[in-house]
Amino acid sequence: MYRQCLLAGCRCVELDCWTGRNSDEEPIVTHGYTVVTEILLREVIEAIAESAFKTSDFPVILSFENHCSPKQQAKMATYCRKLFGDMLMTEPLPSHPLRPGQPLPSPKQLLRKIIIKNKKKHHHARHHPHTAGSKPSSAAATAMAAATAAAAVPVEEEDDDISSPLDLAAVPQVDTGEDRMLKLLPDVDSSPSPAQRKRATVVFSGVRPPPPSE
Repeated sequence: MYRQCLLAGCRCVELDCWTGRNSDEEPIVTHGYTVVTEILLREVIEAIAESAFKTSDFPVILSFENHCSPKQQAKMATYCRKLFGDMLMTEPLPSHPLRPGQPLPSPKQLLRKIIIKNKKKHHHARHHPHTAGSKPSSAAATAMAAATAAAAVPVEEEDDDISSPLDLAAVPQVDTGEDRMLKLLPDVDSSPSPAQRKRATVVFSGVRPPPPSE
């Protein structure tokens, strides 16, 4: 599938990487918690290396959603460096150092380059061989960092927790002068009619509407 996507011209693909439970302890690519066939990561990397630039020379971005253990992350880094070779971007371009305010290189400046965007996921006990409080080894962290594209921009996690929702009932009235008073939230028992809402909107804009027709 990855080969077909790249040959069709796709320039960005996602790899959902998980700790393999095979005897060789090889990282796998699969869609977590679903009934999907598991593929060895090495085979996927080989397919990408062979077909990445058959159709287009524009750079290819590999988005790693990484659920692997530190040990298998080190294997991921080894495969990327070995199979991609010079195609893998591991250092920023001299003309575009990674500094605040410095623009990123254009796709034309990255022709025939593979960029890895690695997003590390939190590990659960059944996927992580260590305790929850342990830290990855420095060797594994260094190896994975080397395989991660230098041009990748960190993405901040979104905060879905809304701790202080706006209390709409506390919104005050807006006083813009005599005859220009508009109550933002009318009482529940006295909801304005469409004609009243239209009249209030025009008054708030500073234009006095004509009196309603009888």
